[in-house]
Amino acid sequence: MSEFALVPIELRSIEDVARLACALEKVPKPVLAVRDGDGYMVGTIGEELDGSLLFLHRREPSVGEYLCYRFDDGRELAYYSNDAAPLPTVCSPVIRFKSFPLAAGGRRRKGKRLLPIEAEDLQSVVKMSLYRLALDESPGAVYYVPCNGGALGSFIRATDDGGPTLFLHVAHGEPQAGFLRVDPSRMGRVEFARSPAEPGFLYVKLVRLSSCPEVLGSAWSAGRTSGS
Repeated sequence: MSEFALVPIELRSIEDVARLACALEKVPKPVLAVRDGDGYMVGTIGEELDGSLLFLHRREPSVGEYLCYRFDDGRELAYYSNDAAPLPTVCSPVIRFKSFPLAAGGRRRKGKRLLPIEAEDLQSVVKMSLYRLALDESPGAVYYVPCNGGALGSFIRATDDGGPTLFLHVAHGEPQAGFLRVDPSRMGRVEFARSPAEPGFLYVKLVRLSSCPEVLGSAWSAGRTSGS
């Protein structure tokens, strides 16, 4: 347990945090608020990378008891509240920590185990993200990463026996929507959507990173150098 640490990766906005924790989840994910000077690193735990876990967060000056998320006339809203609001608002409990083991500089304490793998198209990335539905889980998020000119990708476990984690990605500019929409009868077509409200579609949440994290940037560079 002494080697356990969270790998902090900063998101673009508190809406990205709330979307990741609340949208399309059967049960909202807990939100961690880790004290950082005069504010907090507010986020949720994501994928595992060789014994460490990603901590996808946004820095906030203060927090409430809940991080609440809803759509108002098609507009996405994320806000703190001391009381849980009724549905259709989804509220995730905020758990505050004085400190938490964070990997220094965003580095994991073990060897590199994150491998960026380029997909041929966005549809392939989304299909892998939706694969979790077959396992009765929520769809995996697709992340916009401002690495190498910009890309959309999803984390995939290569094996179930401790093998590397893959980041399946395709080159793409920064999206202005929060979701990807797929017609289940036409999986070859993917559209951007501002909300998951229209029936008859499958939806994947889209989350933006604020910058290219070292854990991805260094692995990306190594992959380019080796010709992969």
